Amino acid sequence: MVQTLGAGVPVRERHMELDWSVREGDPIVIEANTGSVVISMAGIALANGQIGDFIEARNLRSQKTVRGVVKEGKKIIVAANMN
Repeated sequence: MVQTLGAGVPVRERHMELDWSVREGDPIVIEANTGSVVISMAGIALANGQIGDFIEARNLRSQKTVRGVVKEGKKIIVAANMN
């Protein structure tokens, strides 16, 4: 959406559009790090997120929902299951 602002009108957050690092529905990489072992799997983002945000994603193989931190390159990092 484009808005015209008059001279002297301050630019506010509502005037700007966010450029999400990950958008809902994007294919992403879900990564879990356990010491020196790194496990990667394909997933789908279930929410929009900026780098550093926590979002939910669906693991395409298991269909489980996980929560992780958005990193660069359409990737989220999740904590390994330690049951």
